[in-house]
Amino acid sequence: MHAADCPTAKKLRERDSERWMPVAWADEITRSFQANIVALVSNGTGVLAEVAAAISSSEADIVHLDMGSEPAAETAELRLLISVRDRVHLDDVLRTLRRTRPVLRADRGKRT
Repeated sequence: MHAADCPTAKKLRERDSERWMPVAWADEITRSFQANIVALVSNGTGVLAEVAAAISSSEADIVHLDMGSEPAAETAELRLLISVRDRVHLDDVLRTLRRTRPVLRADRGKRT
């Protein structure tokens, strides 16, 4: 890919013009990104529903959820893979999660 005013591109285009086509970059990113989140929650009835509702209210989608295989305890660690528009959207989702009643901690998880 060359800029329209690139001297090398101009020479190459003159020699082999049928192989060239104009392209343009989109002004905005149009695809979503996946991000890992780890949330420590107080265990109890409806906790998973509250977490899912918080993520949904932030206009993000849950792609995958792992709760591990540990027996029920006072707290549980939820490992979520969510789909977001960009880093700012991810920050909004995390902020919303942290304000949700059963969530004790919510952070970006490690990439796997």
